[in-house]
Amino acid sequence: MPRYFVTIAWLVGFALTFGLATQSHRFVYVVSNTTPHAVLYATTFDGGLFAEEWLQQDRRGGTISPKEDALWLTLDQNAPAPLSIQSVMRHRFRDFDYQARAQVLAGPLNNAFGVVFRYIDPQHYHRFYISSDGYYQLTEQTPDGNRIISTWMDSSAIIQGVGATQNTLRVISRANIISFYVNEQPLLLCIPTDATAQSTYYGGECRGGVLQDRYRLEAPLYGQIGIFIETVSESGVSVAFDDVLVRTPAQIPTN
Repeated sequence: MPRYFVTIAWLVGFALTFGLATQSHRFVYVVSNTTPHAVLYATTFDGGLFAEEWLQQDRRGGTISPKEDALWLTLDQNAPAPLSIQSVMRHRFRDFDYQARAQVLAGPLNNAFGVVFRYIDPQHYHRFYISSDGYYQLTEQTPDGNRIISTWMDSSAIIQGVGATQNTLRVISRANIISFYVNEQPLLLCIPTDATAQSTYYGGECRGGVLQDRYRLEAPLYGQIGIFIETVSESGVSVAFDDVLVRTPAQIPTN
């Protein structure tokens, strides 16, 4: 896995291309750039590099901390399940190509972890999940609770197991069109035909929905990014996240 480092040239470009927004009486950057593949943000967390830009507030039953050149998210063995913690990066992005590498260090195969995007506040964000037993899912957090956009689906692209296995999650957003990848392999989504219902996926068929290679997000068209872990039925999950890279995407067709 290549190591990404922020250069002086990138810092200058960053200073010239970010916008400024406010929420809850605090300033956050809205990062935007129209040059394809331009680096908007990068960190390896080596020596805690840029870790201060990520939320590290521990919660009951879990911890978030830089450790061994990665950002570790851990849910305690004795914590009740299901339980989740996440760390959100302080800057906001408009169009982006966001990827992060995740290594599950401990816990059962029946877990959940991944990346957060279009985060506005604790009641408005999206999550792209994968699990150590080879499944993935897409959800949206709303004031009414967690809404499943695309149900759990299996994929051979996900490297299964706990310990030495590593997976790279990637989300590409151009305006309201979002696409998803694991280990550079594009993923299909099972989107319900009725927005108020939930589809199911069984035997390779999307039932009550349509298989799509992208998701159209109505709003918002910007937000923060992050990482998360979640227990399902057993506790004791620990995941190290590393090699975070955010670039401007190549043009994505809108048809």
